[in-house]
Amino acid sequence: MHLMICHRCSKYAKQLEHIASGFKQFFTLKAKDPDSSEIKKIEQEVLRKVKRER
Repeated sequence: MHLMICHRCSKYAKQLEHIASGFKQFFTLKAKDPDSSEIKKIEQEVLRKVKRER
């Protein structure tokens, strides 16, 4: 209920979702022994999404 009325907390929750999603992608790739460009791509995507939620 709180997230429905609190704009700041709602944004923060969405940022956390983006970060969690990035971690999932990272650890999935880590099991496949990715190269650094794949990891960098995930990092940039998460940062872009988090910044968009500001």
